Formats: sequence, structure tokens, C-alpha cells
Amino acid sequence: MTLPFYLDHNVPKAIAYGLRIRGVDVITAYEDFLIEAANRQQMGSPFYGVIYAHQLRVPIGICIDQLEMIAKAGEIEDVYNRVIFLPL
Repeated sequence: MTLPFYLDHNVPKAIAYGLRIRGVDVITAYEDFLIEAANRQQMGSPFYGVIYAHQLRVPIGICIDQLEMIAKAGEIEDVYNRVIFLPL
């Protein structure tokens, strides 16, 4: 059995992937966050919502545009108990 690692969001994804293919138990902060949100959805526990954008796959301008749209046109009910992935 290996020592498990909990990796911060600043650690490159390639490190987590490389460790996993070598049999090391790894979870990243963003995976943990998404797992927690999914668990809350399944259990019916309310949460204020999560908006997720992959830092390397979604351009900053698109993130800003879409987050602005959500902030200005959205209502709390639009994100409450949901996980929203950008880009929309």
C-alpha cells in the first residue's frame, strides 16, 4: 500500500496522471470538490452551486464572458444544487 496524496489545484494534471499510472492513490482538490458537489446532489443536500472551468482548456476571455453572463442574467435558482461546466 502506498501513501495517498491530495494534490492542490496548482499541481499540474500530468503529475496526478503519472502517479496514478504508477499505482499511487491520488485525488486532486478540484476532483474532491466536484465529488463533494455530486454527492450532495445525490443525497439531496442543498448547496449553492459550482461553476467549473478547466484552467488549460477554457480560454480566460470565454471564462470571463460566461461568468459575467451567469452573474448578470442568472438567478440563484439557476445554479443552486447544480454543477455547471464552462464553456456553456
